Amino acid sequence: LKLAPRSARDLHPRPPQPTARGMVQRPLRISEDSMTHFTKTRLCTAHQEGRCRAGAACDFAHGRGELRRRPDLRKTSLCPGFAGGACAAGADCNFAHGAEELRSTAVVYKSKPCYSWQDRGVCTRGDACTFAHGAADL
Repeated sequence: LKLAPRSARDLHPRPPQPTARGMVQRPLRISEDSMTHFTKTRLCTAHQEGRCRAGAACDFAHGRGELRRRPDLRKTSLCPGFAGGACAAGADCNFAHGAEELRSTAVVYKSKPCYSWQDRGVCTRGDACTFAHGAADL
């Protein structure tokens, strides 16, 4: 039994992209639960060309009336470049340059377990931590 792809992402996965420092940046992997926040936030190019086979199950909008607002995920995770000692984007970077810049949104707040809490039973961020400290927080 062969299943048809759900979206254009399944048909054409993005290859790893080289960064300015010559490192390879892997495509972002998003869980199926998190993916619902991005459903219908972009127009389906296959539908515009008359070749979308997903129909109502398509993750992309089939017209402007179906479009939803994309979640704002700026500054919700630490900048890998800054953590490595330098960020080429500087003030224009979409990632947080330190814990004090981190912010949470409904998309990411307490949606995953805190590894510090899980591994050590303690978290230095305390109540400010955006990750779940136990099953009750999820």
